[in-house]
Amino acid sequence: MFAPLAALFFFVSWLLLLLVSLSVPITKTIYLLQVNAAASSSLLDSQAAASVRFGVWGYCTSGIDAEVFGFDHTVAGQCSHPKLGYTFDSSVAQALHVDSLADTISSTLSAALVLHVVDCILAFLALVSALLTIHWSPHVRAAFFTTLGAALLAAILTTVTFIIDLVVAAVARDKITDEVHVSRGNAIWMTVSAGVYSGAY
Repeated sequence: MFAPLAALFFFVSWLLLLLVSLSVPITKTIYLLQVNAAASSSLLDSQAAASVRFGVWGYCTSGIDAEVFGFDHTVAGQCSHPKLGYTFDSSVAQALHVDSLADTISSTLSAALVLHVVDCILAFLALVSALLTIHWSPHVRAAFFTTLGAALLAAILTTVTFIIDLVVAAVARDKITDEVHVSRGNAIWMTVSAGVYSGAY
């Protein structure tokens, strides 16, 4: 009875971590951090708004929505090429209409986001081990201890990854000027939920 429930928990954990591992720029709706900027001028009766979403492998700009004298103008958004250890380049600063975002997030800190993929692999190993425990027998000690070890390692590493996600968001919030708004994304909460499911075993 306990092994099928554990397998279900590990499946949910693995699925959440897989979705986070495929975050921006691969999947546009799952992101770790979003930076929004809005500017307006009463002199020209104009407004402009843009946002950038950051994920494990890069970022996507939403494009720029501008309104001048009642006429709308939209510039298409773009995404960076997926890579490990990215930095903010000039296109992000241009999209947000800020002077510079250089050195906001170091490439080393963004490279640490690869732990999401490692978490996903560990959750998958825990899932496979739990399924083998169901198939063979819940009385096989080796399968039980393998599942327990994989679950413990997955829960600990997912917690560490969640803390790194919070650090990335906090560093970005501290270093980016007051002109823009920084908010945490849904991937951070998906990561902590996956850690809870892994640790529930």
